[in-house]
Order: sequence, then C-alpha cells, then structure tokens
Amino acid sequence: MKRIPHISALMTAFPWHLDIDTPAQEARRFMQDHELHHLPVTSGGSEVAGIVDATQLPNGASGSLRELVHP
Repeated sequence: MKRIPHISALMTAFPWHLDIDTPAQEARRFMQDHELHHLPVTSGGSEVAGIVDATQLPNGASGSLRELVHP
C-alpha cells in the first residue's frame, strides 16, 4: 500500500507571489528570472486572488495581472 506524503514534503513553505496590480511584463520578467511556471497572485496583502501561468504572459503582454486572473 502506498503512503500518502505529508503536505510539507510537496509544498513550498513561503512561495513567491505578486500583487494583482503588478504589470504583466514585470510579472513575466519575474517568472523568467526565478524560473517559475506558475505564480500565486495576491490581493489585499495576503489574500490569494488566483494563479497566473507563464503561458498567459506572452512577450509584449500589456496591462496588469488583474486582467489575467479570474476568481
């Protein structure tokens, strides 16, 4: 019987995140610099508004993460 791993073995304790008003190009650079494919987006400090995927941020993307993240 397989054992289910403890969540701490799978999750990052303090993940990177960006504010929902971060410009899309800044988010794209941040994700490239840190080799991230997915990134939590927060609103109001620590409330998670959603997750952005690197494929949502093509070169030349404009606006902020607010336009890309949907509850």
